[in-house]
Amino acid sequence: MRIRISEELNNATFLINNLVEDQVLDTQKSSVLSRAVFGNFKLIKGYLIIAISGRDKIDNITKWKLTLNNIALTREFKPHLESKISEKAYQALFVYDVSKILNTAQSEALFKMKYEGKEPVTVNVVSLITFHQYIESSVRISCTAEILNLNNHYILDLSPYATTQKYKECILYLGIVSERNSRLKLINSDNNSFTVHNLGKGFNFIETSLQDTKTSKLILEGEDLSARHIFHCVAYTTLEYPSIAIKQFSVTNNGLELILINEGSASADECEIIVFKTGVPMQKISLGLFNASEERSIKIPLPNKINGKIVIRLIWRKALKTFTRDQIIESK
Repeated sequence: MRIRISEELNNATFLINNLVEDQVLDTQKSSVLSRAVFGNFKLIKGYLIIAISGRDKIDNITKWKLTLNNIALTREFKPHLESKISEKAYQALFVYDVSKILNTAQSEALFKMKYEGKEPVTVNVVSLITFHQYIESSVRISCTAEILNLNNHYILDLSPYATTQKYKECILYLGIVSERNSRLKLINSDNNSFTVHNLGKGFNFIETSLQDTKTSKLILEGEDLSARHIFHCVAYTTLEYPSIAIKQFSVTNNGLELILINEGSASADECEIIVFKTGVPMQKISLGLFNASEERSIKIPLPNKINGKIVIRLIWRKALKTFTRDQIIESK
């Protein structure tokens, strides 16, 4: 069995927040709390995917409560999907449409989980998929929640997601649970090209760009016999991205002087600079909106004269996505 989520929206962007990862709930720790912040991006729709695993079939729970923004989703442990992975592992999945709970006027989501039972359970992941109003972008996203072992070939059929020429980018998001460190091979059957991704023990979130937006079929091959696919999302967008870089810099007695340039074809919603010395932040400056092709001169005062290496980190955001670039500067 599988559960599908499909949305196509104009003037919109999306965000995948993994609110909880690899949390064990037992008699010592029976609850978990997490928050996602959306800023000023008006929310349109939202979906919640929750993956829970245990050593046995989870049927001895005396108390179970899920809430989002203090509204109860359920008080009973009734998974929408459940499967036996091995002699020592059961996997359960819950999927909720939380669009009406996430009020469009709210700028955040507060998730709470309460559990009391005889045996410990592992919250593999709580993933919140949200869609937000964004005038510069259109998005088409298709997600499938499904419990499948990866020890055999798992074919990811992308042909139902066939898209038009208007979309410029296609990104695949994979949610995988592995019982040990292992590897996952992702094969494009259209041209037999492949990439290899390292899996750590626990939940793994993989984001990979599909260069050809018309890719029809991918094959997933896992080494771990108990590794399983939890969900995947295929997202097409029309979004253009900014790219902030240091065009020129100089070190002065008072600090740093930089000339920044946006080499991308779109503006950054916001940009900031953080200066590190031996891993410790020395200065942070917010620059706000940074337009496409814009150049900007920045003076950064520092408390002490620079000796040795420092790291200048540029951080910029576009449509709820964050990008970073580091540059090392050495002064003698």
